[in-house]
Amino acid sequence: MSCKFSIKTKQDIAETYQIALREIERFGASYNGDANGGNFELEVLGMRFKGTIQVKSNIIVVNLTDKPMLVPCSLIESSVKSYVDTLQ
Repeated sequence: MSCKFSIKTKQDIAETYQIALREIERFGASYNGDANGGNFELEVLGMRFKGTIQVKSNIIVVNLTDKPMLVPCSLIESSVKSYVDTLQ
């Protein structure tokens, strides 16, 4: 089941990218890409999430291509946006 949402960054996208790389490493996620986008994979509490990221100006488009069926997209989106707000 796929899930797609956008995040508007408050600062320069290059700065946002550096913050994202730091957080990816902190959470033990894998990321294959650059500042324009790429693929990611993350395991949280035994649940696996996979997807893609595209960067369009100061908008980050997240497309989860694989997620636990019982975790609703709305919960993931609100959690990610809330977390990103604390980083900006």
